[in-house]
Amino acid sequence: MLKLKAAMRICFLSTINKTFLAVLLIATLFVIFFYLAAHESPDEIVISRKFNFVAAPPVPFFKRFEAARHLNCEKLFENQDNSTYKQEKVKVDLDALEFDMSCSAIMKRNFFPHIPLSPDEASFPLAFAKVVYKDYLYLEADLASFYAPQNAYCFSIDSKADWKFKSRIHTLSKCFSNVIYTSNQFDVDSGGHNMDASHLVCMKALRSYRPWKYVALLQNYDSAIKTNAEMVQIYRWLGGANDVELNPPFMERIDQSLDWTFKGLNLFKNSTKNTDQKIAFAKGYNECSLSRAAVDYIFDELNVDKLVFQLNSGSFGIDEILIPTLQTDDAIGLPGGITRRCLDEKVTNSHFTRKSIWGPSKNCPSDSWRHGICIFGTEMLAEMENWPELFGNKFIPEMDYGAFECMRERLYNRTYAVDRMLPEDTLNELVYKTHIIVRYNRERRRLKFDKKKFSCNYQHVG
Repeated sequence: MLKLKAAMRICFLSTINKTFLAVLLIATLFVIFFYLAAHESPDEIVISRKFNFVAAPPVPFFKRFEAARHLNCEKLFENQDNSTYKQEKVKVDLDALEFDMSCSAIMKRNFFPHIPLSPDEASFPLAFAKVVYKDYLYLEADLASFYAPQNAYCFSIDSKADWKFKSRIHTLSKCFSNVIYTSNQFDVDSGGHNMDASHLVCMKALRSYRPWKYVALLQNYDSAIKTNAEMVQIYRWLGGANDVELNPPFMERIDQSLDWTFKGLNLFKNSTKNTDQKIAFAKGYNECSLSRAAVDYIFDELNVDKLVFQLNSGSFGIDEILIPTLQTDDAIGLPGGITRRCLDEKVTNSHFTRKSIWGPSKNCPSDSWRHGICIFGTEMLAEMENWPELFGNKFIPEMDYGAFECMRERLYNRTYAVDRMLPEDTLNELVYKTHIIVRYNRERRRLKFDKKKFSCNYQHVG
């Protein structure tokens, strides 16, 4: 009798266990169903079939702009000659479109990770200061392509931008704790007027906002061509050196009747350093990358307001003088800079922050130009992936938005693919570490370093 009761109890418990498991299975399926229903359906997501993606919540996704859905981006990256794809150019007027600007809509258009994607990225936050004036959807998509929650992003809006664009940037910043815009707005133009002032207010805001290692100074159509992880690795290899293009100055851009002495400029906050020595000018791209130490030095040790004001009196290219000058004047002593002697010896250097192709040049397969700079098209994607630079200028939505869409899809794949390669395995370390400014800053940390004996003519790899 006891054995019969025991057998009946076991049978009863077994039935309960099976029922419980069945209910649990059904509940799990419902949870999965409602989770997927709350996210974009697979047929709304354009991804490269060859990649597998990280599937931990929130699930990464990529949505290509509707007009560019037909492009075979993978093939464009594989082919070295894409000249036959001129007929596939996607041209759109983004500012003419109406779209939802709620935070939920922004999160549905593009994926923004909630946590750092690697320990290396978490321990090396970056900052970005960008002067903007149009094509909001492009800027939002570009932000997503290298967004990281530990980074800080600042937009300085051209005062001439229309109210709708300004409102969209303001709304975007409300959706992220690490995206800000400056209340001070300046009238920025193609001659470079007020570009330095716009960047400076962003840097000042970023400096008091959160810690970061490097800041990149950018303009509206500077688009990421490296992932955040790749940028972090490149900046680590720079080792505290500022990434600034350097060339001899065009003195005709500078009003020689003004007082350019340290004293006249009231350049140093320590007044004993404000001598009658004249500042030594240099020229380079406005886009550059500065170490945190350099930015802190500019605000803590220098008064650049009058210098910026006087440079702004020029007519053209006046945004290409401030940072290169601070970078090379030995008497200023900017952290991460380089000795002026290298520039005096006619040794110029390229930089990694931005890639541009100036005309006239045969190296512009798109054969499209704006302000003398090649417009990147789908014809250039294969070679673009091998460029060592962090950002490219220019992608223009009204001329070939498809190239930009393919590039950011590529960045998405390089960021979230399960089988993605580590940055140190895909980037050429020597290209960065042998660069003249990187080498100078590495050598000057030695105990017996003599800048007079530094070899400026050593050619870096790449």
